[in-house]
Amino acid sequence: MHSLVEVKVLQSIASNYSAILSGQDGSIGTGSTHSVIAGGFSNAIGNSSSYTVISGGNNQTVGNTSLSNFIGGGEDQTIGDNADYNGIVSGFSHVIGNLSSYTVISGGNNQTVGTSSVSNFIGGGQNHTIGNTANHNAIVSGLGNAISDNADFSIVGGGQSNSMVAGSDWSGIFFRKIEYCVRKL
Repeated sequence: MHSLVEVKVLQSIASNYSAILSGQDGSIGTGSTHSVIAGGFSNAIGNSSSYTVISGGNNQTVGNTSLSNFIGGGEDQTIGDNADYNGIVSGFSHVIGNLSSYTVISGGNNQTVGTSSVSNFIGGGQNHTIGNTANHNAIVSGLGNAISDNADFSIVGGGQSNSMVAGSDWSGIFFRKIEYCVRKL
């Protein structure tokens, strides 16, 4: 005996030249032309966010007036409002803040780039933060590393709980402890 199961798939497209290819509870807002949601659950592209792609996952969001962004797989990823040319490749619970542009988070868990930050990169790892108005910075890997607000052209290569303080420019942390590096050489 076969039973019929009702499945509700709520998809909403309010823009021309855009598509939701599969999934459930996806939405593309008004004026977000040439945008695609390729699958997943509860994924959304806001209003006036053209040329944007969400390829799958769960609860992936691109805010309003955010052009040419990409979110790959994963869960709970957000690219904020007025944020252009950003990418979140995969992972869990990543945020690229409002007014931030040309930024990439490639993977890991709980990575954040703050508001009004330009040209930043977080590679992998967990619990990394690049602050507000912080430009041209990178955290490559590790655990709990941070580049604070207003720090520019800085890098944290790896390690744990390393921090570049506010206003740090043209600076780098490449190892957790110098004594450890000297012993290994």
